[in-house]
Amino acid sequence: MNAKETRSFAQQLLKKVWEPFDSEAVSRFFHRDVVGWHRRADSSWQELEYDDVVKRLTWDKETNSNPLFDVRDIIAEEDRFALRFLYTADFIPTGGKIDVEMMYFYHVRGDKVGEFALLASVDFDFKAKGTEGTHTR
Repeated sequence: MNAKETRSFAQQLLKKVWEPFDSEAVSRFFHRDVVGWHRRADSSWQELEYDDVVKRLTWDKETNSNPLFDVRDIIAEEDRFALRFLYTADFIPTGGKIDVEMMYFYHVRGDKVGEFALLASVDFDFKAKGTEGTHTR
């Protein structure tokens, strides 16, 4: 993909996967053998795979209401892009408010994401299902 195509892909990923928390759309955007990394506050890294993305989207759809993605940057080059957005939502299990800056870095292989990295302004466990895995205020 050239830079223009990559930018369009990034916008579609955000609109069709992340914003609606559509786990069924993951297969259209991610390779099955995708590898991801999420940096934790203690500087450790969680290694992620395809199923972790699907499970995260399913969990977020069940537990996040009134989500808002305030996109601040989309930077695209040939076969790679970065997304930075502010994310807010109501966290249903505790009644708390999620308020986090997310920064994703993606590498595209062919026509889908082959690897990605995630940095966030607050610590959370990408793989957790439960109130202890989500930062709220």
